Amino acid sequence: MNIETIIFCNTFGIILSLMLLESGHLFSKACNLENKLFFVMVLDTIIGSICEMISFIINGMDFYGARACNIALNTLVYLAILVYSVIWVVFVDWRIYQNKERLKRTSICASLPAFVMAGALIGNIAGEYFFAVSADNIYSRGPLALSILALPFVYYGFSLVETQLGKKEMKCLFFSTATLIIPAVLGELIQIAFYGVSVFWPCIAIGLMAVFISKQKEVSYTDSLSKIYNRKYMTYILEQNHVFKNSCAGIMIDVDKFKRINDKYGHLMGDQAITDTGTIIRDAIPKNAIATRFAGDEFVILLQTEKVTDVLDVIDEINYKLKKFNSQGKREYKLSFSIGYSIYIPGKNTIDEFLNDMDRDMYRVKKQKKICDWHTA
Repeated sequence: MNIETIIFCNTFGIILSLMLLESGHLFSKACNLENKLFFVMVLDTIIGSICEMISFIINGMDFYGARACNIALNTLVYLAILVYSVIWVVFVDWRIYQNKERLKRTSICASLPAFVMAGALIGNIAGEYFFAVSADNIYSRGPLALSILALPFVYYGFSLVETQLGKKEMKCLFFSTATLIIPAVLGELIQIAFYGVSVFWPCIAIGLMAVFISKQKEVSYTDSLSKIYNRKYMTYILEQNHVFKNSCAGIMIDVDKFKRINDKYGHLMGDQAITDTGTIIRDAIPKNAIATRFAGDEFVILLQTEKVTDVLDVIDEINYKLKKFNSQGKREYKLSFSIGYSIYIPGKNTIDEFLNDMDRDMYRVKKQKKICDWHTA
């Protein structure tokens, strides 16, 4: 691989990474942990690409400090590999579980091997067991080079295990570890097999771009106010159920007297009521259920069941969480829900009938509440 090709490949990776930093202003407000972790991986990729590219350029050159510069650059490249590997595992863990206590444990476990390797890298300057730079400023791999180059594969395997074990608890629906691992593994295998080739970091940049696209897809299906999925995603799931003949149950929730909250406390407080409703629903439903904002102050939950008892259990949990929210008195308003449900069984009813039945049942409950309120007024 000639120097021009190396410069081209790494420049491609750098440009792709810079595009990620710029796209959609994702990191201009990097206030959440997921964005920060992704930002670190992208930044690490840029640093790794630049250091590797320059190390290839100056390899064999004769100028003051050339050898020291070559050693420093290659040390940074190896450190960048370690940092990227650890952050990837932490990123995957957070994407799947979004549990801070679990994240701390995962971060410690993932960091320990990397810290050991990082310490060994510092010692490599004298020991030259990972790599060596001759007096003529020529880089060569050391006897233990493969041990540090193979470490990312251990982290890839760990992230795959995490994904497999966490399928039932996965908070994100459009995330696959394969989107990054496949190009990363191919790039690293090529670079290990063919000495003098530089494709690892460009392949990482491609993988990160794939992860970014999957994240953007998830954002397009998420309601920004309630922080749950939107009607577009509900339609997608129901279409999938129709195609694959999967039964499901649906629960429709309407926020009672929502207009009164808007009129009395203002639209900002009305938005807060929608956000609170989304939180109550998320906390109440099973992990494999899908909560969506159907329209305005109406929400739909899809459950993977045909049993009415399962549906009633979820409704009871929603009412319990609602009562707990109101008892805390954190808001000026109290929330009240009218809740209806229906069952979709392919061949027995259509998607439209399923939604209409759910809507009618919800309005039946709402009507009963109004009659009760009239009698108690």
